This record gives sequence, structure tokens and C-alpha cells, in this order.
Amino acid sequence: MPVIDVTPSELATVAGRIEAALAVGDEVCSSHSGLRASAAAAGRGDAEGAIGSFLETWSYGLSCINGDARNLAHLLRVTGTAYEQAEQAIATAAAP
Repeated sequence: MPVIDVTPSELATVAGRIEAALAVGDEVCSSHSGLRASAAAAGRGDAEGAIGSFLETWSYGLSCINGDARNLAHLLRVTGTAYEQAEQAIATAAAP
């Protein structure tokens, strides 16, 4: 049976990296109105429609990925905390 070696601090580090990536994703999503305005300013209805359609589809997909990534980051933090608590409980129980 395989052994799982977990370092709680590494779980928190990975969660932090995921959260940092999510912040970038949120920033990109917030720029959609500017992109739409730029497309409208170009004066080509077909380009504006294509860009709008792309942004809607891309935004939906990104929101699905972001939701899963937020859950993963949260679960990594919770798991790290649970491992730390288990290690402390074992250390306390084993202490003379």
C-alpha cells in the first residue's frame, strides 16, 4: 500500500499559488467591458459580435475553472490544518 507523505506547509503553499492565479483570472475577467468597448469602437459589427461571443464563452469557462480552483485551494488549506492537528494530537499523546 502506498504511503502518502504530506507536509502541511506545502499544502498551504500550493493553495496560495492557486489563489494568486485566481486573482489574475479575476483581474482579466474584470477587463471584459473594456475589451467590448474597444471592439465597439473599431466600428465593425462582425468583429464586435465575434469578440463578444468569445468573451461570453471564455468568461463562462473561466468561471467554472475558478470555482473549482477556489474549492481546491480551500480543501488544501483544510487538509493541511487537519494534518497539523493530527500531528499535534499524536505528539501530545506520545509525550511522557
